[in-house]
Amino acid sequence: MLKYLVILVIIFISYILYQRNNYPNYELFTGHNYPNYHRRVSYYTNNTAKHFFSTNKSAVLYLESVDKTTVGDKLPGNNQINNYYQFIQNFTSREKRLLKKMVMALPKSKLLSGDWNFYKTNRLLEYGMPFTLGNVIFMPDIDDSRHYKRTLVHEKMHVLQREYPASFNHFLEKTYKFRLVKRVGHLPFTVFSNPDGLQLPNASWIFPIDGKWYCPFLTIKQGQLSKIAIRVNLVNERTVAIGDHMTPVSDLLASRFPTCPINHLYHPYEIMAELGMKYIIEGTSGDSRIDDFYLKLNNTIICPISNI
Repeated sequence: MLKYLVILVIIFISYILYQRNNYPNYELFTGHNYPNYHRRVSYYTNNTAKHFFSTNKSAVLYLESVDKTTVGDKLPGNNQINNYYQFIQNFTSREKRLLKKMVMALPKSKLLSGDWNFYKTNRLLEYGMPFTLGNVIFMPDIDDSRHYKRTLVHEKMHVLQREYPASFNHFLEKTYKFRLVKRVGHLPFTVFSNPDGLQLPNASWIFPIDGKWYCPFLTIKQGQLSKIAIRVNLVNERTVAIGDHMTPVSDLLASRFPTCPINHLYHPYEIMAELGMKYIIEGTSGDSRIDDFYLKLNNTIICPISNI
């Protein structure tokens, strides 16, 4: 009898360890009385990364478009496209506590409610920059600085962009005249694929300046990132041909988005994420139209937490 009891205990302990190593750890915050402000923090382990990168729609689309240089200069070749998940690490207990503390201390807003899902990345991945895929935020470092707080909110805005794509796209097209188009023609530079940007083959956002259309890109050359806009020619309402005139994006968009820092001034989703962060953290983005957009979006969020 004792023999079977020992076997059952071993099986139970093995099951608990398997669960711990292969599933996210959940933390549910219930500090606010109103349930729509609840936040749940999930820490995903590296054991789940391969499954995520092979099944998550955003991740699959991104890996199909990712350039071989995206992981960094120290990783030659394009091996990382198939082995992207190998650069995912596990959070330490201290990092989990600090991350939960930071998320729960963010301003009370339904825009920040619901699931906060995290993977920890190697600093070589995406040049050590935070990014999102699907509803998961990838972070290389955890700290309690003011900058980190703002970064968390910025990345959460990218998650919202995937949850409410029609709202963001309609706003960008109607208010700022951005247009989502199919791109044809060869690009005369290497594109640094942005996980937080649009993940559709040969699709891009364009914008008009003085009757001419431009397409913004994040480019890379010899390990250096640059934000440029290339002139495009309309083939029809939703198709453009690549031209050859290039200029820094900030030269074209700075006057249109004066409160957006230059390092975020190129892709409309980056602009919206940064100004959304300013709206939440500072109380205003500096643009009343963007403030109104996020206020209306806030009012549409009813039940932000999904079922476990």
